[in-house]
Amino acid sequence: MSNRYYIPDEEATGSIVFLINEISRKVRNETAAELRRHNLYPGQENLLGLLAAEGALTPSAIATSLGVRPPTITKTISRLEGQGFVEKTSSNTDRRQVTISLTKQGEKVIKAMNKVTRKVEKSTVTALKKKERKQLIETLHTLRDHLDAGNG
Repeated sequence: MSNRYYIPDEEATGSIVFLINEISRKVRNETAAELRRHNLYPGQENLLGLLAAEGALTPSAIATSLGVRPPTITKTISRLEGQGFVEKTSSNTDRRQVTISLTKQGEKVIKAMNKVTRKVEKSTVTALKKKERKQLIETLHTLRDHLDAGNG
């Protein structure tokens, strides 16, 4: 699908940034379609994945880790709680403070998310040979580390 308002020139469409953005968009769209089959919506998988990796967290810690504003996290937590994937637990010392953790159903959806990730990855890199995949992974790690170091 093309954007009728933005028609890149030939030089731009061959740029690394353009290609990364285009591939990323296609992978996100395929991932979102697969996750909808498990009643998950874009962004929810990030919060669930964080809880799976870190354990119970406060809403503010989740917002900080994911780089989003607290109101956005509050809304996402409420939706996930309504779906039965997470639960809120009040602190024993301060009733105003809550932690968010996965439920049993949330742990099951994590397994489904992992299957979706493997499926989308397989369909994305199927055209590459094993050596090319390994090289791509190394290159992407190098780029990410470079950007994380504040060089970009």
